[in-house]
Amino acid sequence: MKELNIGTVLAARRREKGVTQEEVAAFVGVSKASVSKWENEQSYPDITVLPVLASFFHITIDELLGYRPQLTEKEIWESYRYFTRCFGKEPFCDVMEKVRALIRKYNTCYPLFLAMAQLLFNHWNLAASREEGFLALKEAQELCVRVQRESEDTLLKKDAIALEGFLAVMKREPERVLELFGEKLRPRISSELLLVSAYSLLGEKRRAFKYCQALLYEGVVEMMDLLANYLALCGEDKKELCFSAVHGLEAAFSLKNLLPHKIINLYMMEAIYYGEQKNREKTLASLFDYVETIRKNWKDFTIHGDTFFDLLEEWIKETGISRQMPRNMQFIREEIIRSVRENPVFDFVKGEKEFRILIKKLENLQTEERD
Repeated sequence: MKELNIGTVLAARRREKGVTQEEVAAFVGVSKASVSKWENEQSYPDITVLPVLASFFHITIDELLGYRPQLTEKEIWESYRYFTRCFGKEPFCDVMEKVRALIRKYNTCYPLFLAMAQLLFNHWNLAASREEGFLALKEAQELCVRVQRESEDTLLKKDAIALEGFLAVMKREPERVLELFGEKLRPRISSELLLVSAYSLLGEKRRAFKYCQALLYEGVVEMMDLLANYLALCGEDKKELCFSAVHGLEAAFSLKNLLPHKIINLYMMEAIYYGEQKNREKTLASLFDYVETIRKNWKDFTIHGDTFFDLLEEWIKETGISRQMPRNMQFIREEIIRSVRENPVFDFVKGEKEFRILIKKLENLQTEERD
């Protein structure tokens, strides 16, 4: 989020061309002192002088000003992480103004629009009021619409449609979801898998294997999300089978280490299910899995590979995906502890020694972090 840096650019271009401040001043028709002040950023050239300076150095005015209408992928995710930290310590409305200012500054940087829409989607619930939060969701939705309407990047448009769908669900606008995706679920064609086949045919086995790993990883992530939805929708007769599938998937892919932020959500759903049944043993067992997974990953809820997905890190670096979780970890950790300690469905076991031990373990994590 750098400001205009004409002084730095001017000095660099002058040295590159091998001319003195006096020569620049003579060409433009100003004093040497004026050029010196420009380079030291004590003052700026008059707007009428900019075309003359740009012509002298054979560059555009934007290049002279040090202004770029686009941010790099790295800069976008640095901005994302910066705002995530801001949400953790500043008023929501103040951070929103910073976000809006960045968007205004890079008003045609569509990858930035999509990243900021994701940022607002992940932090809207930190707003001081529900109305303010829904306004943030509305602004995120408008950014997605702009990407769809103005960007020429097909893949970016596809991502914008998907994110707008999530936003529409959050805003309880099911009609918009159907408008975006149609009213019927059509069989999917995994076009991404063709990339794996193409590199395999070209003899680039390692790249084909890496992309196959990445697709498998994304498939496991999607499977976790689908299981969470399935659990919320299925009847009582299918929940036990679904929990068995969750534990089978966890064992197959070591999900407590690979995707702790996903598996704990399913452990909590399991604990709530058995808590509603007043099944003491299974409720405490599910909460134990929940707490132990959190303890093991407390300081590292990041996207990462493992022994099976040993090329995932390379793919993450190649694509520029942020390794960090998209939300502020301080709030995630607070929600994690609240979900156990304050959930009334666990009232029937709150007097149990095992439950008190679990709560103490979570509180100790908070204490250790503050220390």
